[in-house]
Amino acid sequence: MTDTQTVPALKVYWQPGCSSCLKTKEFLLDNKVEFESINVLEDECGFKDLEALGLRLVPVVARGSDWANGAVFRDVARVAGFTWHPHDMLAPGEIIARIDTILTAAQRYLDQIPESQLDTMLPHRPRSYRQLAYHIFQIPEVFLERVE
Repeated sequence: MTDTQTVPALKVYWQPGCSSCLKTKEFLLDNKVEFESINVLEDECGFKDLEALGLRLVPVVARGSDWANGAVFRDVARVAGFTWHPHDMLAPGEIIARIDTILTAAQRYLDQIPESQLDTMLPHRPRSYRQLAYHIFQIPEVFLERVE
């Protein structure tokens, strides 16, 4: 007798404007892994799936009840069923140079938005320009707190 159980589909739960969500999907595509893409802002069932797993964050990669935080590629590979090969880390000086470039550009773009418009919501995203700017400038700080 053969086992006719089917493996549950791999699902990626994401939302627009989430850079980590985009990187997660790119990671899976780069590794030639098929997945169902679920935008939790537009798919109420997708949001309920996350709640059933006890989660309220994105990106999440799940196969049945097995899930991984989409930002942790090692765990994503485990859930997706392939071997993860870590990449070489950039030298600290290169990381600093890149962060400096990004934050300088972000400040230049932010300066173009009138202060009276900072609380305007982004299109198709429950986040204002002010909240997005805060998020951009928080990313390096959170990274440093986690790495140190």
